[in-house]
Amino acid sequence: MAQLNIDTELLISEVEARKNLWHAGDELYKDRDIRIKSWKEITSNIIKNYNEMSDFDQKKAVEKVQQRWKTARDAKMRSISKNKNMKSGSAAKNLKHYIYDRQLQFLETVAEPNTSQSSLDEIDVVQAEVEEDDQNTKIVEDQDDSIELPAETEKWKRKRNTGSTTGSKINKKALETGNVTPILINI
Repeated sequence: MAQLNIDTELLISEVEARKNLWHAGDELYKDRDIRIKSWKEITSNIIKNYNEMSDFDQKKAVEKVQQRWKTARDAKMRSISKNKNMKSGSAAKNLKHYIYDRQLQFLETVAEPNTSQSSLDEIDVVQAEVEEDDQNTKIVEDQDDSIELPAETEKWKRKRNTGSTTGSKINKKALETGNVTPILINI
């Protein structure tokens, strides 16, 4: 197959005329057969001698035209994204505009801004669960250590043997001075 010269401006105008190729809200957007037919029509309008090519060469030509469209579309979407990411009141920058920026303005109607959800609602739910758990727990005092246990497991509270000589020096010293931190046990 010979080198294909694809007129990008003509390609953009051909794709713009076929909303089913670029607008997800179009009723024919998901119709694969119509999409294939549309790309074949566009390729035959852009490339001379398309109808005289073999089936294999026609398929390759359609793929090249589609690749050129994807490159142009992606460059425009990156341009839109850069402009949206500029902070309000930020200093003006010398932004380079894509060469086909004006021709691809119709894509701005389908470029959706990234939406984010507030995580505050989720934090409130977690906080409510923690408060509910706090109501069902109580602190059980042992000789040298306090352990937080759920209220319904009070009869199963842990007993400590403080007379043991085993353990590290730090544990022995903590037991002797009474500097033992409370331990939270979730059951």
